[in-house]
Amino acid sequence: MNLFYAPPEQVQGRTLTLAGDEARHASKVLRYQVGDAIFITDGVGNQYEGRVEVAGKNDLQVSILHKHFTPKPGELILVLGVLKNRQRLEFAIEKAVEIGSTKIILFKSDHSERSKVNVDRLQTIAGSAMKQSLRSYLPAIQYHHSLEDAIGDYKNMSLITAHEKQKNETLEIFKLDTDYLALVGPEGGFSEDEMQLMKDNKARIISLGDHRLRAETAVVALLSRFY
Repeated sequence: MNLFYAPPEQVQGRTLTLAGDEARHASKVLRYQVGDAIFITDGVGNQYEGRVEVAGKNDLQVSILHKHFTPKPGELILVLGVLKNRQRLEFAIEKAVEIGSTKIILFKSDHSERSKVNVDRLQTIAGSAMKQSLRSYLPAIQYHHSLEDAIGDYKNMSLITAHEKQKNETLEIFKLDTDYLALVGPEGGFSEDEMQLMKDNKARIISLGDHRLRAETAVVALLSRFY
């Protein structure tokens, strides 16, 4: 099953317009034609099963046959220090979306070795991961210049991070019946000041095992603790 993306403003009643790169991929690469069944999400919880009514060069007109809404169980926001290696950063974004992160906040950590990120490119990667994993929510990606700025609007949420020196006797699993910030540092981890900031905001510090993990692996390991 191929899943396409059309933002909510392209949905009008019982009809939907697939435009831009999504339409070109559908018509030119996958050869969708009039009468074909097609599946589309609007990125805010709705998935549509439709039928292609008009197949143009740059847009497809779709009649909606069925609509299914998936409620969001809770917010799972990844807060990630910017990684030096672009490919590893993109991998972390991709896997975070596939696992179920509802928003991704990047920040320039005290240990980050780069300060510029292409948010538009990362948003495209997030969209592809959403479609690949057949999810109904498109996580927004933001960038902040410090950890304090990154968590400033979310201090009322439950903060969870991991540290290699933290020892836990049992594997902790968290149910998404509340909203969480999952915090992961860049290469080199969080600074002492950043760790203190999280402690001041009552962050829960857990263990991801006995061995040190790369940042992008820590993203996968930490987000996998939520269901």
